[in-house]
Parts: sequence; C-alpha cells; structure tokens
Amino acid sequence: MARRPLILLALLAMTLAVASAVLGGHSERLGEWGPILNVKDAHIQELGGWAVQHASLARNGLWFRRVTHGEQQVVSGMNYRLFIDAEDDSGKNAPYLAEVYEQS
Repeated sequence: MARRPLILLALLAMTLAVASAVLGGHSERLGEWGPILNVKDAHIQELGGWAVQHASLARNGLWFRRVTHGEQQVVSGMNYRLFIDAEDDSGKNAPYLAEVYEQS
C-alpha cells in the first residue's frame, strides 16, 4: 500500500518537470501572466507579425517591425500580450498591442 503514494508523487514530479520544460523554464502558475524572457525568439516574432498582418486586414497600412516585449499566460494553451513596434503608411511609428491565444 505504501507504494501507491510514491508512484503518485513520482508522477507529479514528472508532470512538473514536463510542464517546466514546455514553459522554457518559466515558473508562472496556470492563469498568471509572466514576462516573455526572450522576445527575439523566432516564434514570438512570428506571432507578432501574424497579429499585425491580421489587424492590417481591418486597417490598411500597418506594417510589422518587431515585438519589443511581452507577457504570456499559461491556460489550456498560451495567451500572449505582445507589445509591437509597427509603422503606418506614412512611415511613422505605430506602437501596437496584440493579444494572441495559441493552442496546439
């Protein structure tokens, strides 16, 4: 009977290790917002470009430059709050905030 708690504890430890690896070592708890530590990551930049491209469909002339910083929230997928450096048709800086939900 004593083996059952040990097995459950081992499964919990493995689950936490996998969750930590998936989050890239971040320690946010489910539902909490935390900083994106590497906004230069290609995937984060791709999400920012995608968000601006879709916003441009509704508002012509918005062009993606880069994601400058952001936050992420672990839910049943991942929420991202991205602060984006964009430009408008006249070439002026157009700061943009995008919230993106991603689920595998």
